[in-house]
Amino acid sequence: MRSSLVFGAVFATLLAALLAGSATAVDRTGDPAKWRTFWTQMMPVYMHPRCFNCHNKVNPRLPDPENNHGGGQLEFPEQFACIGCHTANTTVVEGTCELNQFSGKGKVSLHDGTTTNTTPCMNEELKKIRIPTGPVWNARGPDFSEDMLELCQMVKNRKTPEELVEHVQNDALIDFGFKGTAGMDDQSQYWPPELETPPLAKPEFVNLLTRWITEAAMACSTDGTVVLADKTTIDMTLSPFGGASVRKTVDATIDIKNGVATSKLRYTETSTSAVTAPTQPCRAKDNAEVQSTAEGNPDTKYQIEMRPGGMYRMRFFLGSIEAQTDYAAKAGLCRPIIKRKGQLPTEPTAEQEFSVEGQAQPSPTDPGAWILKGSTPPVANNGFAFAGATGRSERTVTWDIVIR
Repeated sequence: MRSSLVFGAVFATLLAALLAGSATAVDRTGDPAKWRTFWTQMMPVYMHPRCFNCHNKVNPRLPDPENNHGGGQLEFPEQFACIGCHTANTTVVEGTCELNQFSGKGKVSLHDGTTTNTTPCMNEELKKIRIPTGPVWNARGPDFSEDMLELCQMVKNRKTPEELVEHVQNDALIDFGFKGTAGMDDQSQYWPPELETPPLAKPEFVNLLTRWITEAAMACSTDGTVVLADKTTIDMTLSPFGGASVRKTVDATIDIKNGVATSKLRYTETSTSAVTAPTQPCRAKDNAEVQSTAEGNPDTKYQIEMRPGGMYRMRFFLGSIEAQTDYAAKAGLCRPIIKRKGQLPTEPTAEQEFSVEGQAQPSPTDPGAWILKGSTPPVANNGFAFAGATGRSERTVTWDIVIR
């Protein structure tokens, strides 16, 4: 009876109320739950020495051995002190030196009050000088966190999607990292360096970064709660002499933390039947009741499809759990009532799937975050009828999720 009546019922489609507020202008689309897929592949590049050295591990301004700099501590802090060894990102041109402290031999005062010998920036024989044409050499990149979630947040919070892709595609220093030259060219006295290149080629890395934005909504984590309350009532007439009823409830709470969903599910169902048939010379009676209960933590999966304009759709899947079923019946036919009670074999509850739709709002206090918040009221009138049965299904869903 339970399979035919309850599991065969068709529930009304859930239409979530649209949230108030405007959508963010940043077009991040896709399923935020996929962010780990892309970042797991990108992390070996971020943590590779060709990238990590410039972003955290090497500081040539510190004394040995603290600086991890193969060339030792820099002798003076002026911004072009590095070009004696790292000559990439420079150009040899006709002209005179643009920086007075490098304009000829002699001494120059440093910020700490000491003096040091200057290095002529003009090659006297060729009458040419090296002029750095790119980023200032003594400015390291922002520090990298070694934690994937933290690094993801750092990368996202610094630039818009468009700026981030453009930076990775066109920044000259990033080119040096993927080439594995330690920022050197053939003008360096240490050329050629024998260094391992990152595990991905630059086009592969740019592709993963772009897909993270367009297929994972530029997400770094998903946190929140979804509450589901589902009630079904079925009444049916078995014959002119009796009937049956089914009452089913499903209550579930889904918690999402750092993109991992867990759930608590409680399932209860009671089925009753009562038949009284006139016979000669007496009446036949048959009454039965079946109660099923289940409570546990089923496997939980979810998808959040972010769409242009801040619209989204969420789908949740709750696996089945074992239900404990008890049976009681009594029957009489021209003799005293016979009572029977028993425990039926356990059977799994039905798997649950449901969805909600709405509009996201940008967080006023957490830049770059989506807020998915809302609820659906119980369906007022959704009665259904089949094979002499009438029923009612009420489902409410409340969700409060933040995608960072």
